[in-house]
Amino acid sequence: MSGACIHCACFQLSPITRRSGLLLTAFFLAASLFAQERRPAPHFQGKELPEPPAQTEPWQPPQTTLPKAFVSATEALFQARFADPRGCEYRVIKVAVGSCWDGGGGALTTHGWVLPAAVAGQRFAVCWNGLVYPALSVGDKADWVKDVESMFQAEKELEKRRGEKSGKKRRINRETAEASLLSHKDLLPLKACLLFRLGEEESAHKIAAAWYGPDLESLKDPLLELAEDWLWALFDRGLCAHMRGDDRLALASFRRLHDGYAKVESAAVKRGLPKPQDGNGQPEGKYFRFFGAMSDLLEDQERRAKEPRSDKLPKKDADPHKHIRALIRDLENIDARQWGQPGGISLNLDGRVTALAAQGRPAIEPLLECLEKDARLTRAVGFGRDFFRYRYVVTVAEAAHEALSQILNVDRFGEGNDRWDVRTPEGRRQAAAAIRAHWQRFKDRPAHERWMTLLTEDGLGRDQYLEAARKLLNAPRKELEKFRSPTVTEALVLRARALSESGAPGSERMWSLGAASSMALLLVNWDAKAAAEELPLQFERCRDYWNQYKGDALASSFASLSEARARFKDPKALPDFGAWLASTKPEEVSSYRWGLFAPFWSFPEDPAANRAVAALFADPKSQWHGWARRPDEHSQGQELITSPLLGLASYRDIVIDLLADKTKCGMVTLSEGGHIEYRTKGYTSGRGSYRGDPSAPPAGTEIEMRICDLVADLLSQINGLPVVRPYWPQAKRDRAITACIQALRRYGNRLQFDARMPKRENPSVAMLVFPALEEPASKEHVQFGQAIFSLDGQGKVRTVPLPQRPLKARWVANKEYPVEVQWASADGKSGWRTEYWQDGLVWQAEEVVRDGRAQRFYGFVGKGPVARVPAEEIEFPVEGRWQSLTNGIDAMASVEGKSISLRLRNRAGLEQSLPKNWISKDSLRAGLELVVEYTEKSDVQPWHNDAKWQMLKGKLQGGFAEKDAGLTLAPTVDAEVLRLNLGDYFDLKRAGAYRARYVFTSAEGCRWEGTSPDAYFVVASD
Repeated sequence: MSGACIHCACFQLSPITRRSGLLLTAFFLAASLFAQERRPAPHFQGKELPEPPAQTEPWQPPQTTLPKAFVSATEALFQARFADPRGCEYRVIKVAVGSCWDGGGGALTTHGWVLPAAVAGQRFAVCWNGLVYPALSVGDKADWVKDVESMFQAEKELEKRRGEKSGKKRRINRETAEASLLSHKDLLPLKACLLFRLGEEESAHKIAAAWYGPDLESLKDPLLELAEDWLWALFDRGLCAHMRGDDRLALASFRRLHDGYAKVESAAVKRGLPKPQDGNGQPEGKYFRFFGAMSDLLEDQERRAKEPRSDKLPKKDADPHKHIRALIRDLENIDARQWGQPGGISLNLDGRVTALAAQGRPAIEPLLECLEKDARLTRAVGFGRDFFRYRYVVTVAEAAHEALSQILNVDRFGEGNDRWDVRTPEGRRQAAAAIRAHWQRFKDRPAHERWMTLLTEDGLGRDQYLEAARKLLNAPRKELEKFRSPTVTEALVLRARALSESGAPGSERMWSLGAASSMALLLVNWDAKAAAEELPLQFERCRDYWNQYKGDALASSFASLSEARARFKDPKALPDFGAWLASTKPEEVSSYRWGLFAPFWSFPEDPAANRAVAALFADPKSQWHGWARRPDEHSQGQELITSPLLGLASYRDIVIDLLADKTKCGMVTLSEGGHIEYRTKGYTSGRGSYRGDPSAPPAGTEIEMRICDLVADLLSQINGLPVVRPYWPQAKRDRAITACIQALRRYGNRLQFDARMPKRENPSVAMLVFPALEEPASKEHVQFGQAIFSLDGQGKVRTVPLPQRPLKARWVANKEYPVEVQWASADGKSGWRTEYWQDGLVWQAEEVVRDGRAQRFYGFVGKGPVARVPAEEIEFPVEGRWQSLTNGIDAMASVEGKSISLRLRNRAGLEQSLPKNWISKDSLRAGLELVVEYTEKSDVQPWHNDAKWQMLKGKLQGGFAEKDAGLTLAPTVDAEVLRLNLGDYFDLKRAGAYRARYVFTSAEGCRWEGTSPDAYFVVASD
């Protein structure tokens, strides 16, 4: 190819987009994903949003029974430029909406009031959130009367599902999503203001009464509540537009927000409305907390309007200093996205940050200048929860700080126990000064000397000491052994002891003791002898201070120190820990529950652990007795029941006693929406769904629940224990509970926590862990719970090696536990489908040979009892970039340079034979096709795919059915079966993006059907 070069496009497979800075590796995505994702709407091209035609016309409120406070609040809103729908036609419209996860930009079909005149060919509409939107399209007339009726019907269904009564104010945190606030389907109080402005007093009154309750006369001034919904809608729209680069819409939104807030604030002051209080009971500076970022966002968007720049990563420049400056300018385009909630934004993975970090030392001074003086914002936005009205915008200074951290390999630069707030001018100045001083001091010294110097230097913060110690121990041991005065061991011990005495009495000292404990634990892998001596002393320091100042900040230290001591076979470790725990009250450590009992369940056979657990939970005089004995009163006790404490006989006996307790403890109600509500003396909670369960009674049924029902239902979370549902007929419940007791007696000592297990959603739940046997399992192994099955006496038996133990698996023939799950598609269709609990783990694999034929079985632990399963009914699914074909095969395509490969993987439980030869000259094997598509949009993002793809015609023909020697794949094994040079068969000269996939068609004689994931690559002009 001439005049162009191929780059494989790098995209992160995530619900949260993150643009890569350097396009280096291939990205794979199943074609089916594209149909379910939003297509971005075009950016707003106008200069400003028009006023509705009647916005400034006089308005006389109609005769109404609405309270005066609501009427005057409505007037104040429209005076602040809440969009006026008068004189506009109510129609079906399509508008762009955002999302705090990725900026959104999807097109939403809704209903709104269309302004009569177009501006520069663009139509606009007033939506139900009181904002004017550019209309992507305008459709037929709509009926707002029917829409309001639908709102009330939807509200009744919501109340029914939640068990709420009409007239009760709901949704404490209110709606936050743009699509919900402007929807014509959701009942929200702003909609009463719009209808009242239109003279529809009756409908407005109904909405207000539905939201605030029928006693409207007692309604306090609602101005701030109504204004918050409107101003939040403006803020959120502008912020999401800012995220996705729709800068004209963002600027117009922020300008309106700034003006609207000023008018609302003036009206609120005149009405004597107080500002919210901060944590100290003092009035805050603004009426709405989210408005704090407004001035910075408006200033940043005004700047962007004057300094338009490309959002593409700068190309490499021959002058490295010029390239570094271009990269720093480009930090404003960082669009890293939050990865979860709670979660964060991983600037360390952002391509723009890593591109700067890759420049190394020459980038340090320019980055320091940026950190100190640059007040720009990026397009990255974070939040605590997406349903809270709080957002923060990552600054360019934060990105510069992260790049400096990567270059210098330092997280803490001497700021003490609290990081500088580099979002403020003073914080940026302090951070730049400290980083510059650190760089000047250590730039010519080896890393291990730097960390040793910091570890032994007084006056730093506890986090900086921990960072120094951890990174010091990453250096080669031979280098560290050269330190003599002090040695590394002495430095760690001295610092742990000094930290134990640092910090002001109270929580500050608690955190310092926690850091000291972490420091002492670092000795475990460095100097075992010193660790064995220091850990008990550190435990005593923590206990001495605990006796003066109780606080659960130290709970994790007690647990981790005790577990480490026990691994050193310290005979006092578990008794000491048990004595400390017995002296505490559960509420003193309740916020640290996961891991609190790890020292016990890590040594389930230790008599000291069993004695301590019995003293805690079996003794009626213990403060912990209620947690274990009354799970209906203590929700924390539910966590104990399913925890790895089950592996200890002393705790397991308590649970078995509870399974025999038929004391009535509450009620179970099946809601109309399929949810299960539990009501006991101590709490009310919802858990799971009964949809699809043939043993479930009709919706609305209430069933009396016993202690044994509650405990058995909780134990059902553990794979391998029988499933029990508290709404089943009592006879069925009793049979399942009896089976549960038998399973605990048989497999109880196998219920453990094992850090080697596959990643699980809830690591605090016990797992059945079976040992690896060196020979086929005997009946005695099964009898004592050491194996799942035995083939003794059925023929010649042999073990089958597993690639790993345990192995994630799916029992595809298991239809015992059906459940209905809801689905939705991008075109708005939705429904319910029946699925089954089939996932689990394989721990055992053996074959029996009869009459010269081998039959394989797997020992499977999934939802319900453990089982011996024929290999034909087992599959081994895989995560990541594979796509499942029919008949137990997975496929993956990848582009490397100019070639595209095809790998096939066997997910079936038995070996499979595949053809070796998939291509002959210019033709592919029958049933296989290679599809290549092109778009000129080179920065295409698959999850928001708005590109127009054109299928390319290639030279490859399909159809040869030549027989060849088979390629045998064992279960879970994959192999490359085909690699082609794309340039030999397709014209790839045009610059732009390409995607390629292999398609399997059983109609052509192939045994498999489906497609590989798409492989994307970019051809850029030279």
